Parts: sequence; structure tokens; C-alpha cells
Amino acid sequence: RHTALLAMGLTKSPEALPELTRFVLDRDHQAFDRAFAALALGLVPGAESTPIFERLLAEKDRTRDIHAAALYALANAGGGFRADVVRAFAEDSGKDEFLRGAAMCALGRTGNLVHLRTLLEALSDRSVNVRRSAAAGLSGMDFGSALTARHDALVRARGDHGRAGTLGAAALAALDAQIARVGAALAEDERRLNGL
Repeated sequence: RHTALLAMGLTKSPEALPELTRFVLDRDHQAFDRAFAALALGLVPGAESTPIFERLLAEKDRTRDIHAAALYALANAGGGFRADVVRAFAEDSGKDEFLRGAAMCALGRTGNLVHLRTLLEALSDRSVNVRRSAAAGLSGMDFGSALTARHDALVRARGDHGRAGTLGAAALAALDAQIARVGAALAEDERRLNGL
């Protein structure tokens, strides 16, 4: 059944939306199948499914597969979701590391620098999965566009091109240091995995 559900999403046809939506919200179905329906729903472009995924994240029972599918579907959507809900998953050290990693990917896919601190702090997490997911999230961010947008906003707000340029240069220098930290963290993980 889960293969058929995923195939519906892979068609990327809006005609699949009503059936996938009904299936994913019907709690009488097995959680595993509902998770695949959520993943499939996330594959349909232009679908306004974010509220459905946020609703799935609020479920309290039989949730690991459903939560992971909702987080990855939100990551695939690349934004437009309530970041506080996803950030709560990412920052809760009591959560399953797989779910925390999925949340890190979703935050990174938004491209929003607001999530930079959460992702950078996760590079020091005790879980290899969380660290790698945070690095993947960071690698998916378009820092140049984000910094340019912030620079332009500062110029519009303050009318001070020189100050905004200084802040932009400082942000780029800080970013270079963080990118070096990401590389060092990944290299350390590789050494640990290879037993060196």
C-alpha cells in the first residue's frame, strides 16, 4: 500500500491531492502508510499542504514515522511553515535523533538565516545524525542571497549604505569562520567513523 501512495505523489499531479490528504489524516490507517502518504503529499508541487504537516507534527501517539515524514515533507517544500514548530523538534535533545535530524534539514531548506544559530549549535551535538543533518541543512542555504537581502533591508531602514556594508562584511567573515567549523566537525566525524 505504501508503494502505491508514494507513486501517487511521484506523479506530481494535483489530482492526487484529495486522496492523499484524506489518507494521511485518517488515523484508522497504519502510521507507516500514513507516513508514506505524507511524503507523497510533499512531492506534489504547489500543494498547500503545510497546515496538514503541522497537524501531523502535533500528533502524540504512533508518531515517529509520521513526524519524520512531515518534517521531510516540510523540508522538501523549502519553507512557508511555522518554524517554531520545527525548531522545537530540532532543539529538543529528548527527541529521537532521527527526528531532530529531519528537523535540521527542514530548517536549512528554508534558507532563512534566522535558523543559522540552531544549525551551527547542532554541529556540536552528541549525535552524528544530528550533526550531519545540520551540516546538510547549512549546505542547502544560499548565504549570498540571504546576506544581500539583509544588507538591502538595512539600507532601506537606515539609509546608511556604509554601515550596512560594514555589517555585511562582518556577517561574511563570521560565516567564513562557521563554514570552517562545519568542515572541521565533518572531518572529525569521518575520523571517528573510520576508527582513526
